[in-house]
Amino acid sequence: MAMDLFSFRQHRDKDPNRGEALQQAQSLRAAGIKYRQALRALNIQGLRLSRDDYYNLSRSEGNHTEEEARQFALAILKEEGFHVRCLEKNIIEDNQVKRRVIEHFFFCNEEQICLARRFLSHFLVETDATFNTNRLNMPLSVLLGITNTGSSFPAAYCFISSESKESFLFMFACMEELMFYDQCVGPNVILGDFAAGLGAAMDYLHEYYKRLEPQFIHVYTRRLPNLGANSTQRAESSHPMVKSVTNKHTPMRESVKRICQEIKSAQVEYEVAVNREMGHHPVLMDHQAFSLLKGKITHAAINMVSKEINLLQQRNLIIRSHLGLHPEIRWLLNLQVTNALLNASCLYDFVYHVNVGYTNV
Repeated sequence: MAMDLFSFRQHRDKDPNRGEALQQAQSLRAAGIKYRQALRALNIQGLRLSRDDYYNLSRSEGNHTEEEARQFALAILKEEGFHVRCLEKNIIEDNQVKRRVIEHFFFCNEEQICLARRFLSHFLVETDATFNTNRLNMPLSVLLGITNTGSSFPAAYCFISSESKESFLFMFACMEELMFYDQCVGPNVILGDFAAGLGAAMDYLHEYYKRLEPQFIHVYTRRLPNLGANSTQRAESSHPMVKSVTNKHTPMRESVKRICQEIKSAQVEYEVAVNREMGHHPVLMDHQAFSLLKGKITHAAINMVSKEINLLQQRNLIIRSHLGLHPEIRWLLNLQVTNALLNASCLYDFVYHVNVGYTNV
């Protein structure tokens, strides 16, 4: 009988099927399955795992390699119902592939995909990374959008090895695959700090902006709002949500589990906010101008259009009732979307143009 080299502890991490075995075993261990039963299930798939490794799955990451810790995190994400994409690399020693390691992994759930298709398409996505969220010291990059209530939402998260060109291209490719399909286009604007990796990923920025950077005058971006955002303050303000439940000593799988819970909580809060606004309206709302839109568009949209109405009133324009809307407002709104606004029963999926910016309705 041939000797199985992978049965020796010093060779176990070189087993090409070890990552898949750990993911399967993590699910079985979480379900309380004993080792003997789990071993049968693994053997059917041609996988192997020792008794010690199986029962050590519930212990600290200190007993496992970094690659095993990443595999545990992937297993938890799949259990939580998240879509996961990984970028793996071969480790080559002596001109031979010794093992594969996970460099970056991107994850989002179905609700995040729906929100991204509604509010990122033809609009804006912010990106920023935060640190000290896990024991492996992997930076956590967030892709953030703006909802029709004016609040921020995480469209996706990605654990990366560094803020490199490769990591940004990987995240954008994952967004395109999971979110922007069936003729749904991606965001028109990507807003982020000028990380070297982001600049390199955006060839135009790297080729044209970088050499002109010394000629730019630095100003306070807080006073120059762009697309409802000032610099990356929205992305940066989302970091405390993650930092409140993680730190640099948190095991990777525990960090992932806590982030998943925070994502789901944020999604519930958004649904509650939208439902609340459908039954109420702003106290100082112009009831004549918004007679047909009450309960059909969010408070954030009403407040932004109200500013336009006030400007028109200050110019001594006569307010006339035309299907409940000021005639000049019809000129300000995109005609096609205006017709949809006037005829649709639910107006929460449309985008209209006011002044020079975009506003999600």
